[in-house]
Amino acid sequence: MALQFSFEYDGVTQLNRSLSRFGDDVTDFRPVWEDIDELLRAITEEQFDTEGQGEWEPLSPTYAAWKAVHYPGKSMLRREDRLIDSLTRETGDSVREFEALQMKWGTKVPYAQYHQQGRGVPQRRVVDLTEDDKLAIMKELQRFVVAKAREVHGVPSW
Repeated sequence: MALQFSFEYDGVTQLNRSLSRFGDDVTDFRPVWEDIDELLRAITEEQFDTEGQGEWEPLSPTYAAWKAVHYPGKSMLRREDRLIDSLTRETGDSVREFEALQMKWGTKVPYAQYHQQGRGVPQRRVVDLTEDDKLAIMKELQRFVVAKAREVHGVPSW
């Protein structure tokens, strides 16, 4: 039986993969959710640091000038750091719910969805997993599932 894993952010599926080996042996993924949370935090930090891998549309000249005066040195989507902090740290806006078979991860910051989807503002994807990001997440899941299967079946680690 295949184990299905999907990651959806703001209604858009970013990752939908399956693990076909050993899935029946795992009934509680909470330990690996912590590791995936750390990965998602690092991925998001990089997304902000690189301004969407350099793909975010620049600020309008008028807003850029205003921001330079009122928030000097602050890059895009980091005027007060509310959004990035909610995704990379624990704040009142953070969403982190780890259950046996699912995790919820995200932000309650209301304007995140507008930037993610480009509704009324330039689209600047806050979460945009690369193929390398997806591979890292799946490797973490696979490592966990294999370790659990070995534990259940008494197979030693090599």
